[in-house]
Amino acid sequence: MLTPIALLPHALPAVVAWIATALGLVLVGVWTTPATYTTGETMTASLLNAQLRDNLLILKASIDNAGGVFLTPVYTAMTGTKDDYAPGLVGSTALICTNATLLTINGMVPGEDGQRLVIVAVGAGNVALAPEALTSLAANRFTNYATASSAMLSGGSGSAEYVYGQGRWRMIAHEQGAWLPFTSVWSAVTTAPAIGNGTITGAYWLKGRTMSCRVILTVGSTTTFGTGAWQLSLPTAAVVPIVVNAAALLFAGTGYYPATGLYASPLSAVSLIGAASGASIGVGVPVAWVAGNVVNLQASYEQG
Repeated sequence: MLTPIALLPHALPAVVAWIATALGLVLVGVWTTPATYTTGETMTASLLNAQLRDNLLILKASIDNAGGVFLTPVYTAMTGTKDDYAPGLVGSTALICTNATLLTINGMVPGEDGQRLVIVAVGAGNVALAPEALTSLAANRFTNYATASSAMLSGGSGSAEYVYGQGRWRMIAHEQGAWLPFTSVWSAVTTAPAIGNGTITGAYWLKGRTMSCRVILTVGSTTTFGTGAWQLSLPTAAVVPIVVNAAALLFAGTGYYPATGLYASPLSAVSLIGAASGASIGVGVPVAWVAGNVVNLQASYEQG
């Protein structure tokens, strides 16, 4: 139990300074309540030092003590592909992207070790941050969590943060912001099917190195089904073969058939397996396919 001790008023500043030093904090002056000025009032050095200099130093010290970082905003409306992009970073920077269509950044001209870069997609277009792109100088490249695909920022909601060090922009945070579409290819082991007037839609969300995706295949009146076990391609290849989270086969008027899936070589597609029968899903399996039937696939896996 600590015993209170009495301190003379003139000793308090020295004690406070000693405690601050022990804690690794920075004390700068004493906060002065901001004044309301009147017309014709004389501005003196002491007044400006207290109201502006000292108060600003105190605010900065409080941010530094909390581990905060000042970010200078830089705006860009660029689109297309940018190698060794130099948008005018000023120290630690927030790059605010207002692009209307896709912007792909393969590398960014840095400043110095410890520099922070926050990239925010606020426009209608997505932003793609390519990992270790050979089209940019080595010192300008991004080192992302995942290497098999770009880190995507959904227009209006995505963001990423990097710190520069050891000759690379190193990712420390990434939020894709929304599900993004991808094209899933429907194939079969023997003869390829054709979707005709049916539809196949795919969407994915990358978090770290975990890829989550969904594919919905709806049979049309002109769809043909090929021969052999069906496969549906994934956004990226999996690192190891695992069982798909969930798959469902919906047959209008005839029932609901649960299925699972196994990754097919080279781990970039999924073969569907009937949960009850263990048979590969394909033409006539589990029943005859007609317009309106649906395959609904959901998967989550580690990508490279």
